[in-house]
Amino acid sequence: MSIKEEEEDEESEVEVKVAPSKSRRKTRDVADVKKEEDRSPIGKKGANKENLGGNKSGKTSVKNIPQPPLTKQEPGTTSKLSKRMKLDHDEQVSQLFDMKPVKKEKVDLVQKRYVFKLVNDNKDRQQKTDTDTLWKRFMTLPMADTLRADNSKPVMTSKAHMEDILRELEADNLVMFDSNNGQVILI
Repeated sequence: MSIKEEEEDEESEVEVKVAPSKSRRKTRDVADVKKEEDRSPIGKKGANKENLGGNKSGKTSVKNIPQPPLTKQEPGTTSKLSKRMKLDHDEQVSQLFDMKPVKKEKVDLVQKRYVFKLVNDNKDRQQKTDTDTLWKRFMTLPMADTLRADNSKPVMTSKAHMEDILRELEADNLVMFDSNNGQVILI
């Protein structure tokens, strides 16, 4: 018999059954596994490196590797491989009530005027600028120009706050603001 015929005989002897569950995972019959163990050279006197593989070509076959048994997971439990944990509805509700609202800084008229003036001073010939340029200009201004006159606090506290002001200016139809690219166009 040639090597190909032996491989075909080994493949025909291994019977593969599909588990009754919906999954497509293949399992082998217990009797087939015992047959393979009887043919295995491991533990016999003549066992060596050449005959420990699945076939004579030196390549190991997937068929000779025992498959783990299928286990059913009980509903409501999470497996180690799941990406998200399943939470109880009562726990989710309690987490939502425990959360504190995010405080968004208010945008007033003084801030809108200041940012609009900043955009107007830094625009190019096409009436465009970007948020990086605006923030850089704001940070390089003298301290007296960046503070409010009424309470000596800064007009803007962060770049994100400046973007919120730009969104308010966009709502007032004074500028067009693209937050993805950071582009600001004066209308």
